[in-house]
Amino acid sequence: MGLYDYLILAFYFLFISATGFLFRKFSGNVSDYFRGGGTMLWWMCGASTMMGGLSVWSFTGMASKIYEAGILVAVLPLCNFISFLVVWLVTSHRFRQMRVITSVEAIRRRYGGVNEQFYVWLQIPMGLLGGAVGLNTLGVFVSSVFGTDLLTTVIVVGVIVIFVASVGGVWAVVAGDFVQMLIMLLVTSVAMFLAVRQPEIGGIMGLVRKLPETHLDFFHLTRPGVMAFWVSAILIQSLFLANDLSAGAARFMAVKNGAHARKAAAMAMVLSVIFPVLLFVPSLAAVISHPDLATAFPDLKRPSEAAYVAVCLKVMPSGMLGLLVSGIFAAAMAGMDTGLNRNAGIFVKNFYQRILRPRASENELLQASRVFTVVFGLLIIAGGVLIALYRDMNLFDFAITIGSLIGVPLVVPLTLGLFVRRTPAWAGWSTALVGLCAALAAKWWIGPSLFGWVTGANVAGLRPQELVDINFATTVFLVIGIGSAWYFVTTRFAPARETPYQQEVEAFFSDMERPVDPIKENLAYDDGRQYEKLGKLCLVYGGVTLLGVLIPNGWQGRLSFLYVAGAMLVIGAVLYARRTRNRDKTTEPGAPSTPAAQPSTSLPSAHE
Repeated sequence: MGLYDYLILAFYFLFISATGFLFRKFSGNVSDYFRGGGTMLWWMCGASTMMGGLSVWSFTGMASKIYEAGILVAVLPLCNFISFLVVWLVTSHRFRQMRVITSVEAIRRRYGGVNEQFYVWLQIPMGLLGGAVGLNTLGVFVSSVFGTDLLTTVIVVGVIVIFVASVGGVWAVVAGDFVQMLIMLLVTSVAMFLAVRQPEIGGIMGLVRKLPETHLDFFHLTRPGVMAFWVSAILIQSLFLANDLSAGAARFMAVKNGAHARKAAAMAMVLSVIFPVLLFVPSLAAVISHPDLATAFPDLKRPSEAAYVAVCLKVMPSGMLGLLVSGIFAAAMAGMDTGLNRNAGIFVKNFYQRILRPRASENELLQASRVFTVVFGLLIIAGGVLIALYRDMNLFDFAITIGSLIGVPLVVPLTLGLFVRRTPAWAGWSTALVGLCAALAAKWWIGPSLFGWVTGANVAGLRPQELVDINFATTVFLVIGIGSAWYFVTTRFAPARETPYQQEVEAFFSDMERPVDPIKENLAYDDGRQYEKLGKLCLVYGGVTLLGVLIPNGWQGRLSFLYVAGAMLVIGAVLYARRTRNRDKTTEPGAPSTPAAQPSTSLPSAHE
């Protein structure tokens, strides 16, 4: 990292912080603050969906897997693509049409108040722990590779995330995600191009010819039966996680209608393929250009995690590395600010208002939203600092284990509940607990023995990596299989249709199938303002990036800056030009005329 790289990184932090101020007046109530009032354009939410699913692991863990295993890792983006395909075809528009402000409100409408609080007090602690671990992971990697101070990195990034999320709400979060997505895609495409132009690589075809045969073999680390078992588990887990009433639904609650939700899902589906390809090529090139990463990065516990960055350190022109590091920060910050906004929304709407202050005014709720965004952000920073100071307590493995044990059991009833109407209210929390028991049994008692019993394979002869894959797949299949079986058993105890609970469930399903009517739901679309603000952001960032051509690089480096800046300027100009065509656009051609429910802001109903 040279002077120009640090200057670009400093501008990035200043730019992202400024988005909080720019969008601070967009939030007049909690609906605006947490879901943009349900009026956001599809391309903003599609970009945020992609960015929210990224983390530092995309540049480190996935790069490490590619470096060690080769094209085997391609099954991960393929599973994501299939999951988003189902979201696009089946659930995205229904998620928007639930007409709720937070995902836990959707859980309340589907399963009642007990399940609402059950998920509130499981999701918030898990979200805070995940944010702390992610923040620390970013700090450890950046400090080890780029020589920055670990605690300083953790605190600075955490403070910026708090500022953006608390001041600007979801508008600032999503707008920042859109600009960061553009930067990331452009810079990683430059990295891919320069990686294959290395003399020792000789282009794409040279890379294919020079790679070890093992890296082009799907089965060099695991036998076909084990791989099929593992891939099937990855796919089914991805399908459940992408189509649940919690995080999966939250991605599409902010868009203006069901049609825009589908477009956002389609955008995320396409990006889920493009971005991994941009990471795959440099990481594979590192196999040839950097065969000994342990010597180059002695401070990393797993040197292969620096495979992607090692190539970029070698080929990136002066200043462009600052843009790459900005992308790594963007990947970490996007998931954190989205999660922070979501957790604060859940706490304010589903506990503070529903339990503590049921008669709170809209202004009080908005102020509480800002306060708890800051509080939760400070808790995440504190957790990140504690993990940095006491890393020997193995909190990384603890967080990963807790996530695998609790995450999948929680989503089973939230996914099935989208399609099965006739259940008792206790089907939600009871299925989650049954799934949790199945996860514990799979991890500590059953393990790979079930795979050996079913297939007749000699478990004792399995490789270490195969055992890891089998343990993961066994847990997924047992949790989803046993949890689903229990869920369908509960349908035999579903109440009669005339009960208040069943009436609420029927209303929930009716809303999901009813298109959004902006007039009857009092939705004031202002597409022009969104085009104008995002256009200006892209123009500013592109304009500053264009100054990079003045950095003393060779022609290749100057062209790289011209490419990134030019693309940002063109996109910004197109968006800004559309501001007048879409200003004060309250309705759209073909808008539905049937009545629709208002966003769910009411107090608990009698049956709760």
